[in-house]
Amino acid sequence: MKLLFLRLVTLFFTSLVLGIFSIFGQGNADTPWLGADLSYVNEIEDCGGVYRHKGREIDPFDFFSERGANLTRARLWHTPGWTAYSNLKDASKTIKRAKAAGMHVLLDLHYSDTWADPQGQVIPQAWSHINDDHLLADSLYQYTYSTLLHLYSMALLPRFIQIGNEINIEIMQSADHMVVDTINWERNILLINRGIQAVDDFNEQYRQNIETMIHIAQPENAFYWFESASTNGLQPFDWIGLSYYSKWSEYSIEELSGAIDSLIGRFNKKLMVVETAYPFTMQDADSAANILKQ
Repeated sequence: MKLLFLRLVTLFFTSLVLGIFSIFGQGNADTPWLGADLSYVNEIEDCGGVYRHKGREIDPFDFFSERGANLTRARLWHTPGWTAYSNLKDASKTIKRAKAAGMHVLLDLHYSDTWADPQGQVIPQAWSHINDDHLLADSLYQYTYSTLLHLYSMALLPRFIQIGNEINIEIMQSADHMVVDTINWERNILLINRGIQAVDDFNEQYRQNIETMIHIAQPENAFYWFESASTNGLQPFDWIGLSYYSKWSEYSIEELSGAIDSLIGRFNKKLMVVETAYPFTMQDADSAANILKQ
């Protein structure tokens, strides 16, 4: 286990395999957010997987919490018919386990039935017939609000919420007509703003303080994206979320802190690195490809 401290972000690297690990930046001068995405744990355990540390069976949530993690990221797909996991029921279970272990939660809304990323932002099947952008935006608003209302009824509200996952390209596109090189900013901002507004309205109605996050993959892409989004009317939000994978980024690990400082300074936002990957050893420890090797 290795800790690397940058000026405004804390990086957490671990050899425990739990899917994609998240790295969380500093929320304020007194609270460094440190944690991991534990969305796969329920599925792995249901399939018979057991987590061990030094030969002793462990609960991954307790394991992370006992070692200083104070935040768990939980993935939520809209209606993933291809899997029984990362739906609202499963995400609620993940959140409940995280809170029982004493951790806060970052809820990651993909606004898709499957993985949303810089090459694919596929609209949920339930909304695929909607051709009116304003009606679609209202559906996104109602879904976001009702998700929070459900979690509120179970005392499982998150501390933070992502309005989309790695939304480098336009969100909620048709799977048959995916566009990755241009963005219809009028439509894109309409949809994103309704997600932010749903959280703001929920906070006001129920006297909560859930903080909103916009998540972009790789820091070099964030400069352009947030500049364009701001120009096109992106409404106020709380956090910039980043994916940082050194193999595919223009910035080395040594350069990352400078890029983060620049983003914070330019857009006056708090920042978390919410996805990353880094090997715990440079040796061929598992006969799998090393992410740092070409």
